[in-house]
Amino acid sequence: MSGLLMLASSGETALPGGGSNMAGIIGDLTTAVTGIYTMAGEGFNFIASNPLCMLMVGLSFAGAGLGLVGRAFKTSRR
Repeated sequence: MSGLLMLASSGETALPGGGSNMAGIIGDLTTAVTGIYTMAGEGFNFIASNPLCMLMVGLSFAGAGLGLVGRAFKTSRR
């Protein structure tokens, strides 16, 4: 049996930070969300500081914009 299942079956808390109360659970969630936003921010900073990545992002936005303009013209002809 895994460790979490054994803890859950014995009646103890199975949460990583020992969050047996609401404050512990909210603290654990805050830590997790902060870590995720930190990683996402580092990824965004990498993309924003790398000219080749920004070129690809710009081309993607330009392609989507042209597609929307083309669809608008097709719709307006009807």
